[in-house]
Amino acid sequence: INYAIFNSIILPILNLYYKYKMPLYFTGGDSKLILNHFNNIDLKYDKNMIFKSMKSIIKKEEKKIS
Repeated sequence: INYAIFNSIILPILNLYYKYKMPLYFTGGDSKLILNHFNNIDLKYDKNMIFKSMKSIIKKEEKKIS
């Protein structure tokens, strides 16, 4: 059952990766569960990527207002 669940998540991602040849970005704690299933793939992982990006956007907007 676990194999089928992981494949239903991983295979569509791999198909898109091979189609578009763009790096994969994984974020969040749960994404670590599937990272091992992506071998020899250009990927980037940062548990807090979304929060860092949100912080950066807020800082840029604050500069516009000032």
